[in-house]
Amino acid sequence: MMTLSLPRKNTIITLLVLMTLVVVGLKLFIFDQDKLIQIINSNTISIPENNNINGVVKNTIASEWQWVEKKTSQGIQPNSSDTAKNVNIFTEESVYNALSQVRLDNNGNIIIDNETLTALNNTLDDDRLQLDSEALLKLQILIKKGLPGNTGEEVANIVGNYYGYLGAEREFNTVYEEKSTTNLDVNESIEQQKRNYQELSSLRELYLDTDVATQLFSAYDANANYMFEVLKIDNDNSLSEEEKNKLSSDIALKHSDESINVDNWSKRYKTFLTAKENITTASMNDNEKKIQLTELMHQHFSHEELVHVSHFQLDEI
Repeated sequence: MMTLSLPRKNTIITLLVLMTLVVVGLKLFIFDQDKLIQIINSNTISIPENNNINGVVKNTIASEWQWVEKKTSQGIQPNSSDTAKNVNIFTEESVYNALSQVRLDNNGNIIIDNETLTALNNTLDDDRLQLDSEALLKLQILIKKGLPGNTGEEVANIVGNYYGYLGAEREFNTVYEEKSTTNLDVNESIEQQKRNYQELSSLRELYLDTDVATQLFSAYDANANYMFEVLKIDNDNSLSEEEKNKLSSDIALKHSDESINVDNWSKRYKTFLTAKENITTASMNDNEKKIQLTELMHQHFSHEELVHVSHFQLDEI
């Protein structure tokens, strides 16, 4: 059975962490800034040799990208005569590397999620990157050249809108820092952070469209709501420690459903684990178990859901 527990933390330290996260727009980056610049300036093509995850083919921008030069026996040979020398210059290779792992559905549409957000941040979120309208247009043309058709149009449009949002977000954070105060008590501070985050969410919708912003920042929103709820419980003096622990555990379970983009995840996952245990403990060889586990996975989850939870290694014996 899957169990979720929430460790008790010092309220003041937790609040400081929360305030820091909100100030920077809850940017839970996978790459730091130095690595980001390396990605933008890189001419190294890194093609995943195997997009098959848990028996599911992972369809990504990497699998749809159309290079100027065709593949040869030595592999992909892109046109690399123009090497990016600074962050204001993008090459086909650097854009490919930054966006390659963005997932696509069976119709070639972008699966807009936290992986897409990470790719956008890797490509665009750097204070040293200053793109005027002409440079941004060239970047969008480069994307559409690598991704002909509706996919390229969609990616180029999101990239342009997201770059505009980043500039507005920086201005928002600057204003927030100027207005921030330490004269509020803990509960007032939490409410202020919630209002600030709601304003930031409205800013996202203004630049990105409501549907795109909702999907793109779904994991951030879930994390933010989770932290706000936990802090509210921690600072509720009318609750006993036992009551706080019970409420926190309930919120943690709810958060797992919201942060993992699979409908009713926790219940379905526990049901799957029960059926999986029957297979793993059965008297059969590992190959037979693998076959049955693959069938079981497809019985409980769709193609896209399996890709989304591939890090759980559901077929592991």
